[in-house]
Amino acid sequence: MKQIFSYFHIFQAKYIGALLKTAQARKREQERRVERQVQKEREEEGGEFADKEEFVTGAYKKKLIEMQEEEEAERRKEQLEGERKCFCILLTATVISLKR
Repeated sequence: MKQIFSYFHIFQAKYIGALLKTAQARKREQERRVERQVQKEREEEGGEFADKEEFVTGAYKKKLIEMQEEEEAERRKEQLEGERKCFCILLTATVISLKR
């Protein structure tokens, strides 16, 4: 029985980890969508509530900072992937030209 449990545990850990990472990424993307929509609604309101005082909690500020850092990290990652693709194309072209 212990042997079956250990196999199940390995199987579960292998796939559950990937699922959890994907779920977290989707959750972050959904939060970004909601934030963009809220920002758009605020812009559409214009000066309707300009005379009102704004309250922003520390936790919300922290969340916004974390979201900005994540977006910057994703941009850097995409930029690196683009540079890698360019390098691969250049390397492939060089190899092909050397073979001729």
